[in-house]
Amino acid sequence: MKTKLTFDQERKIEQYLTQKLSEEYFANFDIEIKKSDELGHSHGPGVQKMVGKLLSEHFDITYEKDKNGKPKKRSFSDNLIQGHPNNVKFTIINSGSPNLVSMNRMINHVFNSNNDTYYVTIVHYDIPTQVLKVNFVNILQFVESLRYNSGPGQIMINQERFYSEYEKYLKNEKPVKDYEQIAKELAPLVILEREKHIALRTKQLKDFKNKYSN
Repeated sequence: MKTKLTFDQERKIEQYLTQKLSEEYFANFDIEIKKSDELGHSHGPGVQKMVGKLLSEHFDITYEKDKNGKPKKRSFSDNLIQGHPNNVKFTIINSGSPNLVSMNRMINHVFNSNNDTYYVTIVHYDIPTQVLKVNFVNILQFVESLRYNSGPGQIMINQERFYSEYEKYLKNEKPVKDYEQIAKELAPLVILEREKHIALRTKQLKDFKNKYSN
């Protein structure tokens, strides 16, 4: 049974994960890896597994399974919390646009299945200060912070915009969106980027034909 988490529950999850991850995962964290992308890739799976384990101590945590009942290798989320997908992202910089999920899967989730909830757990570790912080939000409340590239088909999080909107959210300065508003904001992002991609591909095909067709 799906149950949405309240604002207070979200904040308690952030506090709980920050404390537990600091004590149980990052206390002896190896920060000697100099390339930040290697750091993120090497520790991402471990952080995802630990987050799932910690959340399961207080919430109903399950995992997407294939037709044989085994955990999916390429799932829509890292775990399901109270029946809702939860994507765990481990980042080490506050800028840039980390990949979130494919737009095709999000379209199916929102438009074809009428869902308005997709949780994201952002675990951020700042190397210079060695400070850890965790954000736990329904990212569909932050559609304005999402980016989409129709070429690879991935949704990305613009971290700078997200953190700006997140501060407003904490101060109750950001209205809570219902399903209709979420769909209304997400649809133009899909349409615009796909139209741009079609136009680009059409031009590339035309140029190719002009150059190589007899």
